Amino acid sequence: MNLDKRIKSKLDILSCFDIEKAKEFVGQKGYFANDLYCFSVVETCYYDTLTEVFDGDSPFKDDDGCYWNLFIPERVLKPKPKEKKYRPFKNTKEFFLMRNFKVGDLIHIRTKANNQEYQLLITGCTDNKLMLGSFYSRSFNELLQDFELWNCDYNKFIPFGVEE
Repeated sequence: MNLDKRIKSKLDILSCFDIEKAKEFVGQKGYFANDLYCFSVVETCYYDTLTEVFDGDSPFKDDDGCYWNLFIPERVLKPKPKEKKYRPFKNTKEFFLMRNFKVGDLIHIRTKANNQEYQLLITGCTDNKLMLGSFYSRSFNELLQDFELWNCDYNKFIPFGVEE
């Protein structure tokens, strides 16, 4: 099992064997879980304030009065990496210039909803919409919201837009 990349050490996850250490974190925010596998993605754990620590199998009490087996204080985690922000292409001219496409080229896209991949021909365009294969024309805002674009330089899918 791999722990979330934000967890510096598995020793930072407190259990019933760390009661004395845990008392210094009372009143602080952190992530609660009952099973270690939950810490493979920290955001799937329950986020709340540690209000009390008891001796026992489920020693960690949260602000809602629930008891948990495991706790990791938020302050011991590595900072969350900043996500890049993207905006839609302003128009087809910007899209064609920045992504080096033209009408008649094959484009590789993937839906965000179900990761279905498509190889589609750019069959036409207006100033602010693309016609891809048999899809109806789509605005650049729709394309950014619903699809990712294959980037050959990075060998991966990227948002269908421009990094801000």
